[in-house]
Parts: sequence; structure tokens; C-alpha cells
Amino acid sequence: MKIHTDSNAELPRAVKAGDLDLMVGRMAEPAIMQGVSFEYLHTESLLVVVRAGHPLANGSGAPANALRQRSARLRILIRYPNQYVSPAGN
Repeated sequence: MKIHTDSNAELPRAVKAGDLDLMVGRMAEPAIMQGVSFEYLHTESLLVVVRAGHPLANGSGAPANALRQRSARLRILIRYPNQYVSPAGN
């Protein structure tokens, strides 16, 4: 067995070309995954990371309580304009 590491964009290309038999990794962009068969092995949780003192950090505050309700999460998060979302595969 040989193990090859590369980017999330390159590995599916190598599978499609027959250079690799299979890959195990995070899902790539949908366009990259076209033409391959895949099965989810694991679902990864997402985290909200904020500084100490941020309204979302206060476990008893209204925004933090609303984040615990799945349906309210996106509505709460989009109120904060300065966000960084990690690119897919990172």
C-alpha cells in the first residue's frame, strides 16, 4: 500500500485519472466530485469561535442561547459582518 497526500482538489482528479484507486478525505467542491462515487464516512461538526467578551461568547446572553437552537443559528451568525469561514478542506 502506498499513501499519497495532496489537496482536496487534486486527489479526486487523480482518482478519475486512475492514478489512485481511492481517496479518504473531506468532500471537495461539488464540481470536483462529479464523475466519482463516494460514501460519507463521517460528519464533521462546525464550530463558532469568538473572542472572550463577544456577545456570542456569553453563555447566558440571548445570541448564545439562540445558537443552541438549530433553526436560529444562521440568522444569528449573519448579524456579525466580520467573519472568516475556513475554505473547504481545511
